[in-house]
Amino acid sequence: MAKRSKIVLCVDADAVLGNVRKLVIESFGYRVMAARTASEAAPLLLSHSISAVVIDRPDTNLDSAIRILHETSARVPIVLISGMPYVAPELANAIAGVVEKGDSPQQLRVVLDSVTRDRNEADRLAAPNPGATSEDAQSLDESAKRVR
Repeated sequence: MAKRSKIVLCVDADAVLGNVRKLVIESFGYRVMAARTASEAAPLLLSHSISAVVIDRPDTNLDSAIRILHETSARVPIVLISGMPYVAPELANAIAGVVEKGDSPQQLRVVLDSVTRDRNEADRLAAPNPGATSEDAQSLDESAKRVR
């Protein structure tokens, strides 16, 4: 199963709820790493092949946590779980998906599957292909525009 190799990093200051979310995400077929703070998550982003970050109840204010995560690795999509999904305008592009508090676990699965699929497609399109022709490059450029 391809999803097994995908790692989701959960950032939640509440250890009990973080562990529950970890179990839920593992039931979707993902491997899960956990961090209690954005500062604790940052080195994990650098040292592991993280496919997505799920953040809820950060240890600091939400904008600071998102800023730390995005500045550490802008390529890793961030999924926000929130009852008030508002972030500073300059950070809006850092959020790849939102799951509202009270949404079903299935909604989290849909969002995670979507953002990890989009990231894998973007990575594939960005990978160099030494045998590619100029027509291949043009086709990839058009595909990349659709992914973004």
